[in-house]
Amino acid sequence: RVAAAGGQPAEAATLDVAKGERVYKFPNALPGGKAAVLTIATTDTESFDDAHIIAFVYATGQKKVLIEGGTHPRYSASGHLIYARNGNLLAVRFDPDRLEVTGQPFTVLEGVLMSRNSGVANFDVSASGDLAYIPGHAEGGARTLAWVNRDGKAEKLPLPPRSYLHPRISPDSRKLAIEIEGSNHDIYVYDFASGVLSNITANGISHWPVWSPDGRDIGYRSGPMGRFKLWQVPVDRSQAPRQLPAEGVSQSAESYSPDGQVLAYTEMRPGAPSSIMLASLQGDAKPRPMDNSKYVQGSPKFSPDGKWLAFCSNESRTPQVYIQAFPGPGPKTQVSTDGGTDPVWKRSGGEIFYRNGDSMMAVPVSTAPTFTAGRPQELWKGHYSHGMSSSCGAPGATSSNYDVTADGQRFLMIKDDDQDRATSTQVVVVLGWADELNRMSTRT
Repeated sequence: RVAAAGGQPAEAATLDVAKGERVYKFPNALPGGKAAVLTIATTDTESFDDAHIIAFVYATGQKKVLIEGGTHPRYSASGHLIYARNGNLLAVRFDPDRLEVTGQPFTVLEGVLMSRNSGVANFDVSASGDLAYIPGHAEGGARTLAWVNRDGKAEKLPLPPRSYLHPRISPDSRKLAIEIEGSNHDIYVYDFASGVLSNITANGISHWPVWSPDGRDIGYRSGPMGRFKLWQVPVDRSQAPRQLPAEGVSQSAESYSPDGQVLAYTEMRPGAPSSIMLASLQGDAKPRPMDNSKYVQGSPKFSPDGKWLAFCSNESRTPQVYIQAFPGPGPKTQVSTDGGTDPVWKRSGGEIFYRNGDSMMAVPVSTAPTFTAGRPQELWKGHYSHGMSSSCGAPGATSSNYDVTADGQRFLMIKDDDQDRATSTQVVVVLGWADELNRMSTRT
């Protein structure tokens, strides 16, 4: 909370981790200024359709469950609590003084754009009772994994649809590290031979896995949204996770150097574009920036010989893929021609892959004695997920939502059946909606 006269923010509510609370979201102050309604997700929450809506009293810290199964609460001057579930808006009579709901919830609007993974529902209610919303559907969960060959032919992996993100093939090609998002985000490892999918983290706030070069550890980011820190954990979980030396308000692991001594990561700072940092995992050296660019940078990837970094930047206004010498300084070479994101090296050398919209591009390269690149060629075009609509943010310079086998013959892609439904070009405003809400309430 921040005082009306200004000043430093003060914590209003503290998660009760012992009771399994994972996150508070979408607070909405109630009339009188003594309490708020908000969404709470716990260790048992599968998606935000199953989250709880609670009332929170500022002075005492009291928490009272109002709704079991919903997200994004808003108080309406009509005397109702409005919330979202499964792409619909529901309402229930609510007394903001007694903090009590009465009667049964009823559907007031179908087809509102929302995410079951992040809990965001795109609507709001004004103090005078007007409604604004974005029409759409509830996205989240209908993603599948597929191998795609260089001709674009796809073969699904035998895993059930879930909210998969950021697949990473292990150095020995036997396993897959992957994030599964939702109200709880965690890292999992899938064994291609046995078909076993096992969790590596269990704190519900872990994202973006990356393998160490020897395949023994997984680096990842973990923490509250917008305040991620870098961590590393053994794949066999023989030791507890340890925090890695890094700087920045929010950090995202991207790529280990082949000798395992440096981790390239993306950092975010308030009011500044994302930038690429290099953290030494040996000794006490402080993390350093890759360069002093003032443009958005992301998705840094070490070359197989460790002498070059591929990355994405928007310095030409359109995201493009660049190569820069490591440890630098040195020349920077642009390898994409008409836009590009998500560079990945072929581990056996000789090629770089990147994405340009729905196109998978390949560039022949040589890294010795210096870096040279040929002309980019489109291998195939397919509608696979860029990470859009995930709770980790929209696609761009910092996303990387696929991986490639060591020989460069197959691409591990994510097919998101919700992706096209999770966008809209309209905002609808309904004036005097509180009156209509009261009429609907009398009919239920």
